[in-house]
Amino acid sequence: MTLTSSFDRLFWTLAAYAVEGKNSVNYSLIKSMAFREPALLHQLLKSLSEAIAL
Repeated sequence: MTLTSSFDRLFWTLAAYAVEGKNSVNYSLIKSMAFREPALLHQLLKSLSEAIAL
């Protein structure tokens, strides 16, 4: 595992908590969002990364 992949997982985890509202076993809501609303998920991930980069 590289630092980059670990860093990328941070944003996925934060997005998953934001979308799911809690910890999840199968992450069905965010997976569904990734397939049905990919642009929205990309915007969420971008917003999270920009907020953390400040």
